[in-house]
Amino acid sequence: MATYICCVCGDRFEPEPHNKHHQRYCGKPGCQAERQRRKRLKHYHRRQNDLAFRLSEAERQRQWRLNKKMVAMGELDTAAVAPATPGVAVPPPMPAAQPSLFDFPIVDLVVGVVSQVSACVASSELRRVCMRLAEEGRRFLIMDRPDQSPTGHLYGHSPSPPR
Repeated sequence: MATYICCVCGDRFEPEPHNKHHQRYCGKPGCQAERQRRKRLKHYHRRQNDLAFRLSEAERQRQWRLNKKMVAMGELDTAAVAPATPGVAVPPPMPAAQPSLFDFPIVDLVVGVVSQVSACVASSELRRVCMRLAEEGRRFLIMDRPDQSPTGHLYGHSPSPPR
C-alpha cells in the first residue's frame, strides 16, 4: 500500500483503506488535534457571515437557556435535558437539517418590521397597523389562489371593504 506524508508532522503514514483518497493526517494525537483545530477554524469562518446559521444558532441558544431556566424552576424534568448515562446505548444523532432562512420566530420578525416601517411607538397603534396589514395579506393570498373567488376569504368571513 502507498504511504502518504502527514500535513502536520511531515512523517510518512499508511492511510486507512476507506479514506486513502482524502486522508492527509497521520494518527498521532498531536496531528489529530491539529486536524480538529483546523476543521473548527474553517467551520467558524465559513459560518461567520451566514445569516441563516447565525439565526438558527441564536434560536438554539435561546431554547437551551429556556430549558435550563425551566429545570431550575422545577417545571421541566431534568432527565429530559440531562446527558445520557455512560454504558447505556444512545441512538445515533439525526442528521442536521439545512437551516432555513425562517428558522426563527416569524412573529417577532413581522412585528419588528412593521414597527420599523410604520414608525409606531404605541402598542395599540402597532396592533391596528398589524391588523390592517394582515387583512391586506389575506387579500393578496386569495388573489394567488385560482380555486377561490376574489371575494372569498381564507378564514371564513368576508374581507373589509377597500378604503
